[in-house]
Amino acid sequence: MTKINEEGRPLLASLIKATNDYSTFTASRAAQMVEASAQHGASQRNLLIAICVAALGVAALAGVLITRGLTRALGAEPAALGEVAERIAGGDLSPVPGVQHTPAGSVLAPMGEMQGSLVKLIGQVRSATESIASGSSQIAACNVDLSSRRRTSGIAGRNGSRH
Repeated sequence: MTKINEEGRPLLASLIKATNDYSTFTASRAAQMVEASAQHGASQRNLLIAICVAALGVAALAGVLITRGLTRALGAEPAALGEVAERIAGGDLSPVPGVQHTPAGSVLAPMGEMQGSLVKLIGQVRSATESIASGSSQIAACNVDLSSRRRTSGIAGRNGSRH
């Protein structure tokens, strides 16, 4: 018993000390790992937030660029373009506002050209109609003149043969 007490107690004390040291070490290592995991999680969260903000920024920029590109391709806002089309379809051939400032490949530019062509075509039709009306009047006047000459010459011819 003495031998156990003399030899066993110091070994038991060193075992208890080693166990306590190991327990302290594992507890501190676990705390370090928890802290490292928390820092890693926070950095990953911040990275994810930054990526989301960047994606929102890129989406907003893409939206603006797409809208600007469509507006440029149309030559005007879609509502304004619709109003111009309705106006022309309704017979209002007054100049299309803003056509001078639209790119050549836009939708509004050909609408302005179409409006100009319609005005020119209507002018040509009016001119042709006036020419036809003038020609018809001249033909009618000539017919009346010819008819009156025939009557006059026919009456004189009849009168001359009676005598």
